[in-house]
Formats: sequence, structure tokens, C-alpha cells
Amino acid sequence: MALTLGMGLTTSASQLNRDATHFFNIVQRKAWGPRWYNNPERHLIKAVGFHEHPVSNRHMHIAAHVPYAISERLMVEGCRVWKSIRPAGDYYSDPIDDVGRYASYISKDAWSKASQDDIYIYASREY
Repeated sequence: MALTLGMGLTTSASQLNRDATHFFNIVQRKAWGPRWYNNPERHLIKAVGFHEHPVSNRHMHIAAHVPYAISERLMVEGCRVWKSIRPAGDYYSDPIDDVGRYASYISKDAWSKASQDDIYIYASREY
């Protein structure tokens, strides 16, 4: 899935990364219950994201591998969940039609000027 998480306010990359992790954890808890992290790995979200416009309008584009039950929740409830974390923030989600094209789009700044904090990686469990 393609996701865009906007802050709505000036903030740091590390804060947006923490908020995105919190967002994914909430969504999975809603889908699988309080012990969501005990589900098989195939039921859990994996995602990579890249920050854009850190000075003027910090937001993050994310490519997420999600099971169907969670993709449905992201489409229906994602905006409400994100707004509960970031009331002034923007939210967008949609299935990815062309993975290569989307990967090129979200990573366009990463090769030239991104710092380590401007790249976001989410795995539901630490390995």
C-alpha cells in the first residue's frame, strides 16, 4: 500500500518516525487484538518510508506490505487513527499499482540529500 503521513506542524524526522510507528502499532492492535505482535509474520506490517520537505511541509511517503485485513482498515480507519495522533496532519492511502514507479517516486531524494533519520523502516517485531 502507498501511504502518506503528514505532520501538519513543524517537527523533527525522529518525531514523525515515532508517530508513524505508533500509528502502525495502533492499526495492528485494532485488527488483531492486544497480543497482535504474536501473530505470524505474514499477518504483520512491514514498511519503508522516505521524508520530504523537512523545512516547509514535512511528510513521509511509505510503501507498506500489509495483509488484506489491515489494508482494508488503513483505507477505512487510517485517517481517523492518524488524526488521533496528529490532529493537524494529513493522511492518504491507496493500493500501489506500479511498485517500481512508486519506489522511484518515494525515494527520489534519498540518494542525494537524505540523512539517516529521513529514511523510515518499520517491522512489527525486532529480529
